[in-house]
Amino acid sequence: MRTNAILSLAASVASLASAHTIFVQLESGGTTYPVSHGIRTPSYDGPIQDVSSDSLACNGPPNPTTPSDKIIDVQAGSTVTAVWRHTLTSGADDVMDASHKGPTLAYLKKVDSATSAAGPGNGWFKIQQDGLSGGVWGTSKVIENGGLHSIKIPDCLADGQYLLRAEMIALHAAGSSGGAQLYMECAQINIKGGKATASPQTYSIPGIYKANDPGLLINIYSMGSSSYVIPGKTPDFLTLKHLSRKNIHSHDENPMPSLISLPLALAVVCVLLLAKYLWTRSTQSRLPPGPKPLPLIDNLHQVSKSQLMMICFASP
Repeated sequence: MRTNAILSLAASVASLASAHTIFVQLESGGTTYPVSHGIRTPSYDGPIQDVSSDSLACNGPPNPTTPSDKIIDVQAGSTVTAVWRHTLTSGADDVMDASHKGPTLAYLKKVDSATSAAGPGNGWFKIQQDGLSGGVWGTSKVIENGGLHSIKIPDCLADGQYLLRAEMIALHAAGSSGGAQLYMECAQINIKGGKATASPQTYSIPGIYKANDPGLLINIYSMGSSSYVIPGKTPDFLTLKHLSRKNIHSHDENPMPSLISLPLALAVVCVLLLAKYLWTRSTQSRLPPGPKPLPLIDNLHQVSKSQLMMICFASP
């Protein structure tokens, strides 16, 4: 317990140094747009720790953001990349302190105008999350990858303008309520080529997180091998879509069962007919000569109606 407390205190002190982060750029369709292009970036890299604050949506006081009049086109079904940096001028080797371990997430909100729409309020749904997997945190993957945070844009969404909220949560000081550090900014995007086959349930930000959520109130130094619960609701449409795609791929990528089934069935029928023929010949060879049987039905066509009645009623 003493060791855990020391680690937590050391992490808290580290968080006061050069350890924070900002979502500064978006890569889409092979183009990495300039810093703050289409993103409401702040000049200060501090976190939001009050999950009931309106600033939880797209950042804000105490980190005032600068509006952008740019909108970035995004193809539905593509993967975009949120670029994270310690400051607006930092490089790929200065993303966030390695002690800041936690999940990465991404949300979308459909809006009429991405440049003027307010972030706080209802309409948000999650499209990406990466928590703790194989002992490696989502934030650690982003840091090791030079600040690159991959986000798949679902192809089942309707076309139109959206706010894309990329988020990293640091849990190094989350052992007490309000200790989790949440970093987020909103990019202004225009999705094209969507199938409009899904209407995900939406949630409010703030409102989607609670201060005592198990994914926000946790001592990561004493959790051992226990599973981590990523905060925020995961929409059903993503799970259903994944299952649907899995089923489709099982047919598209492995068509052999459907092609083999017919020949296999014919082969089985032929084997059964051959076996019946050979058995019939072997039994006939021990009987006196009689009427020639037909395939499958033998001599059934030669049985009289009265005999058939007797067979029917004599059957148990």
